[in-house]
Amino acid sequence: MYGTRRRLPLPILGCLALSVALFVSASNAHSEECDERDGYTAETLTDYLDSWKNVTRFYKDFKKCDNGGVAEGVSDAVARLLAQNWHRLPELIEEMAKTPGLDSFILVHLDETDDSSDLNQIVALAKTRCPATASGFCKKIRSRIDSLGHN
Repeated sequence: MYGTRRRLPLPILGCLALSVALFVSASNAHSEECDERDGYTAETLTDYLDSWKNVTRFYKDFKKCDNGGVAEGVSDAVARLLAQNWHRLPELIEEMAKTPGLDSFILVHLDETDDSSDLNQIVALAKTRCPATASGFCKKIRSRIDSLGHN
C-alpha cells in the first residue's frame, strides 16, 4: 500500500496549481513588486494559460511579474490562443471590456518570440474572420504584428 505512488491527472494538477496561485496572489494582493515567490508562481502558471479567463486572472494577479521567462511564456500562450482558438475571440473581447489594460497586455504579447506560423495565422484570421464586435481590436492586432516587420 505504501509502495505505490499515484500521479494526479493533468487537469487536476492544473486546477491545483491555479488554486495555489490564487491563494498566493490573495496573500500578496497589496504588493506591487514581484517577489521570488510570485515570480516562481507566475512562471509555473504560464503553462496553464489555456483560456481567456485564465489569461485575465493572470493579468490581474501577476502582471507585476511580466518580464523575462514569464513574459515569453505569456506571449506563447497568447499567440497560441489566438492562432488555434480564434472562435473564442468573443470571450477575449468580453474580458477586455471588463478589465482595463487587458487589451494592451494582449497586444504587447504578440512579439518577436512568437512562432512565425502562429503570427501568420493570426494575421490571416484577423483579416478574414474577425467578428463585427471585434473589428477595432482586429485592426490593432494586424497593426501590432505589422510593426514587428512580420508580413
